[in-house]
Amino acid sequence: LRITFERQYMQSGLLVVDPDTITISGPSSIIDTISNVKTLPLAFDGLYSTLEETATLPKIQQVGFSHRKVKVMLPVEQYTEATINVHIEIKNKPPEANVKLIPSFVDLKCNVVISRYNLLKSSDFTLSVDYKSIEENKSGRLRVIVSRKPAFIHKIDFKPKYVDYIIEQQ
Repeated sequence: LRITFERQYMQSGLLVVDPDTITISGPSSIIDTISNVKTLPLAFDGLYSTLEETATLPKIQQVGFSHRKVKVMLPVEQYTEATINVHIEIKNKPPEANVKLIPSFVDLKCNVVISRYNLLKSSDFTLSVDYKSIEENKSGRLRVIVSRKPAFIHKIDFKPKYVDYIIEQQ
């Protein structure tokens, strides 16, 4: 698929192909070389609603298909920008280490479909720094990475990208 969306619209879920599996038949010398079959290309510009289309499977010489066409469904919704405050976790920290991050939270912005805006919460995200990088890093700053995010959001940006740290002695 080649798709562009109308301004303020985006994909809001997974692409669904029905059926997602077909049966093929023919000479084993040909069948053994086929691991997947792609549809003929489809292009859509300016989508602003859910796409429901039929896609055709290309012909392959001496190969029979259980289905010649599949249904393609791509959910599309209007989106808005959300801002959320997310705590930064420390990965690979030894239990005896006492590390303080400065700051310990980031301000995260993302695009979220309007129907899920009120469902979005900070626990949907995992932002982290790696304790192991303290030994490798001489700058005194740790890079924040996004380890987990919901599938229904797009275009994540957050600040700060790097945080300072203090290792407290016990």
